[in-house]
Amino acid sequence: MTKKYQMKIRVGGDRVWSFSGKSKSWLLISLTDLIYQFKMEKADGSTATTPEEIVAAEIVPHTATLGFSIPNSFLLSFRMELKPEGSTPKYPNSVVWGRPSKAFGISGGYYELVQVIDGEGKKLEPAYSDWIKHSWAPESGKTPGTFHYRVAQ
Repeated sequence: MTKKYQMKIRVGGDRVWSFSGKSKSWLLISLTDLIYQFKMEKADGSTATTPEEIVAAEIVPHTATLGFSIPNSFLLSFRMELKPEGSTPKYPNSVVWGRPSKAFGISGGYYELVQVIDGEGKKLEPAYSDWIKHSWAPESGKTPGTFHYRVAQ
């Protein structure tokens, strides 16, 4: 039997998640103690039981402070979808996930999660250099070149 959520990430946890700026979401994460719960899926939509089977994930936000989750539904839908190897020519050395989001059934945007460092700490080019360039760009936030993350006291 598999667990409903195979992975949980406390977004405001100790050195877990970084931001390029301290926007309103920084405060919201603090107040709600936001946890992302991931249900990994196989190609047929059933629950994946091994890493090799994972092709998508349902991401369910949970607030520990208020004690409730917002399951994927018409109200809110967060997903991750593994892009086939070689389908992102700009980043041939990286694993790439598509991140479509919806709110009230309306597309809320799309972006890609691109691997910039491999499991051995090796920088994956050109993704790593693109990430650094973006991090220093003025449009990355009010504090270009600075990463904000929580450190346990």
